[in-house]
Amino acid sequence: MRLLKFAALLALIAVLPACSPKDQPRERLVVYTAAEADQIPAYAASFQKAHPEIELVWVRDSTGIM
Repeated sequence: MRLLKFAALLALIAVLPACSPKDQPRERLVVYTAAEADQIPAYAASFQKAHPEIELVWVRDSTGIM
């Protein structure tokens, strides 16, 4: 269930506008998640491949807190 919610969040993030001038710093997107730490690199790599102009900042915590 957590994985499904996280995948839905990433899908929502993917529709963000992807046009930004190259001379400006990369936009930062904060992702709050309860996914296991060893799962995050796969999600990050997939997102970075689709949106290299956006820097992901991960905030990971337990499901109770998230």
